[in-house]
Amino acid sequence: MMFRAGIYALIAMTGLFLFLKETLVSGLQNIPGDLGDAWLVNYFFEHSWQLISNPQYVGSLFSPAFFYPQVDMLALSENMFGTAPIYWLFRGFNQPATAFALWVIAICLLNFSAMVWTLRQWRIHPVLASFGGLLMAYSAQRAVRIGHAQLLPQFFTPIALWYLWQFFQKPTKRRFIILLSLSYWQILSGVYLGWFLLFGIGLSSLISLVIIPKLHTKLWQFGRQKWRFTIATMLIWAAGLVWLFTPYVKIKAIIGDRSYREVESMLPRLTSWVMAPPWENIWSPLFHKFSADLPMAHEHTIFLGTVLYVLTAWTAYVLIAKRSTWLSADRRQIVLICLSSASILFVLALYWPNGMSAWWFVYQVVPGASAIRVVTRIASLINIYLLIAGLITLDSCLAARKLPAAFKAMFLALLLILGTIEQSTSFQHRHITTPQRAQREITQLLRQDCQLAYYQFLPFTDLPPKTQTQITDQSSPVAFPRQYPGIPLTLRWSVAQLLMMWAGISANVPVVNGYSGSFPPGSPNFYTHWDVPKILQWLDNTPVNPKQPIAQIHTFCYITERLHNTPPSFTNNDWTTTSVQSENYVMQVFRRNSHRTNPANS
Repeated sequence: MMFRAGIYALIAMTGLFLFLKETLVSGLQNIPGDLGDAWLVNYFFEHSWQLISNPQYVGSLFSPAFFYPQVDMLALSENMFGTAPIYWLFRGFNQPATAFALWVIAICLLNFSAMVWTLRQWRIHPVLASFGGLLMAYSAQRAVRIGHAQLLPQFFTPIALWYLWQFFQKPTKRRFIILLSLSYWQILSGVYLGWFLLFGIGLSSLISLVIIPKLHTKLWQFGRQKWRFTIATMLIWAAGLVWLFTPYVKIKAIIGDRSYREVESMLPRLTSWVMAPPWENIWSPLFHKFSADLPMAHEHTIFLGTVLYVLTAWTAYVLIAKRSTWLSADRRQIVLICLSSASILFVLALYWPNGMSAWWFVYQVVPGASAIRVVTRIASLINIYLLIAGLITLDSCLAARKLPAAFKAMFLALLLILGTIEQSTSFQHRHITTPQRAQREITQLLRQDCQLAYYQFLPFTDLPPKTQTQITDQSSPVAFPRQYPGIPLTLRWSVAQLLMMWAGISANVPVVNGYSGSFPPGSPNFYTHWDVPKILQWLDNTPVNPKQPIAQIHTFCYITERLHNTPPSFTNNDWTTTSVQSENYVMQVFRRNSHRTNPANS
């Protein structure tokens, strides 16, 4: 037992080090992910922490204090409720960035442990189970998505698949409750991964009805004999989904569905499955060249590894050629179910060279499918299915062959080494101090009697002429750098919005700025320039949302980068103006005259 635990620990720690080496070597100073989606996910965790730790917090459960005066803005993206308690555990003793890095480490270890536990339930050899945990938790296709931290927590999925299998073998109340609980908690942990799991469970259930003899009879008897329990449990589960997704439905009514054309660009191509990561991977020079013809190539990097592809091909050959005499009946069934599920998911999601895809029917028919934009992310579920099918087959083969123990040990060691080497890659990271200076500076400004604030990220045309000539990328409102003479900080438009969101949550001040998966109508976006007259007019014409904690805005703060010695002057009879300057920013404080009220609320 101790030896087995040592194997698990050694492989888990080796995989973790290779997966997060920049973070671990730096002593948690290099935070996984960039100043984009990863920082946004960190913000959502901090939002939940403020809800439980700060009674004066201006946000509410589904309404973080950004995109004022909109509510339910959390429904524009992932909510991360399912794994937020892990962040809280670390946040009680650390700053937000460190707590987030520790959360990533914990999630990686939980992914590994869940996959190992699941494979061991099928009595797979400990080394093979560890290999499965390695390829599930520390795969290259997961590393390249570490900037999308919402895609990391998947440890409920393999356990749910095990309990689905157990329920099909012998339906019981306990197994039914556990299966529903795991599926719900996976949705709470990440909407994308949760939806994929539910879709996979539905597909695997249909396949199981064909493969497992008399399964429909078992399920019918369970439902007939325990119909009250079944209905009550399903109603509770459905009520939980309704509670969770009601804000999402409301937001969908405002911003509309994602068009299928937008989804189409994110359907995996055949080349997507062989596209290796661009950074420090042994297959990068050979396979990354396929990225040239792919839209948003980073989302199409779903190469699962040659080891897994060879294992899958061999498993399919064993089944098709009927050479699986050493597979027991139940093992053969689960291999067929998992391999068939993976194959059908692959075919459904595939974008064919002629521009056709079966996913169009999924998009039109399956509930929630229209909200899934990046379908390539289904590779993480296919990866789990293939690992279960391939490793059960390989374990059965090794157990049936009378091979020398030394040969088996060498084979398992070689498998681990090859799998580890080809999955190793680098990942996006940022230094912990990168945003801190700007965030502290703006936070201090906001604490000077601001009820509401807005940070105007100056467009290219407003920069000093000398600086304009030094900026090479003038076309993108999100990409041009700010680290030039006369410009104090390195920012992108999206980073500027997140910077203001973080400053707002630190100062407990709602902000008009915002960044998420979509933008609500009437809010700042990539192409808007809200100068002082425009935003004051907007304030006067925008009625206060009754769900917002602030009934009337009396003090509004407008922040810009300090590119001039004196701030621009502005006169408005409805507002009294003062200015505050810091090293890199200027803040104009607008106080509504006492005899004036917001016309929109009159």
